[in-house]
Amino acid sequence: VPYNWSGTVTPKLDGYEFSPPYIDYPLLIDTQSNQDYIATVLTFVIAGTTGMDGVQMKGLEDNSGQPVVSDMSGYYTATVKYGFSGTVEPKKDGYTFKPGSTMYTQVKSDRMTENYEASLVKLTISGKISGVKDVEIHGLPGVILGQDGTYTGTVDYGWQGTITPMKEGYDFKPESKTYPTITKDLSNENFVAAKKTFTISGSTTVPSVQLQVTPGRPVVSGQDSTYTINVEYGWSGTIIPTREGYEFEPSQLRFENVMAPEM
Repeated sequence: VPYNWSGTVTPKLDGYEFSPPYIDYPLLIDTQSNQDYIATVLTFVIAGTTGMDGVQMKGLEDNSGQPVVSDMSGYYTATVKYGFSGTVEPKKDGYTFKPGSTMYTQVKSDRMTENYEASLVKLTISGKISGVKDVEIHGLPGVILGQDGTYTGTVDYGWQGTITPMKEGYDFKPESKTYPTITKDLSNENFVAAKKTFTISGSTTVPSVQLQVTPGRPVVSGQDSTYTINVEYGWSGTIIPTREGYEFEPSQLRFENVMAPEM
């Protein structure tokens, strides 16, 4: 610069600020050395809320290089360098977010209202109940039953509980299913129904007596004169003993709606 020059020197570079921001020279009459500046990269804040705590903001890092996590109030904040470009995606097990992600291109200002809405993931438990229709399923919320014996229930992510099928007169295998923590959809959670059976037993006082079971199959009493007949839950019918040369008292037994063993 010429002798007696006056002016201001201001360093400029996109993405940086300098200290000092400028130096004034009122009247230059000798050489000036060590006219140094310290450059610092510009940073900006990306902040907002996720609506809940513990959400990892994939794509934003803290000072230790770990993903930024929302606090107890659901608030998160991150510092990024001038010109930051990338995709930020909120993540927490069991939740989806709206929007699912945010893309940034050449950030050159603070972004203070980058908010997300969290929704709990819904999962399904489904299967089929074979052997009977119109079964009540206890313990499973939101059950929908199909005409073919299928069922579907909707639960929250992390649901815990026990499913028990029930219908009067039937046993189920397995009796129930217990779930400690549900983290994915479950299918083929099947049950098999079988009608309950009971025994009717007694003695004919003499062996080898044929007992006509109506409805049902005939039974013959044993050498010890005892007999056992298996019938289904709710069975109604008649048992008539016969043996050549004998008559019996009573001549027949009538049963209505058997719901327990008869002895």
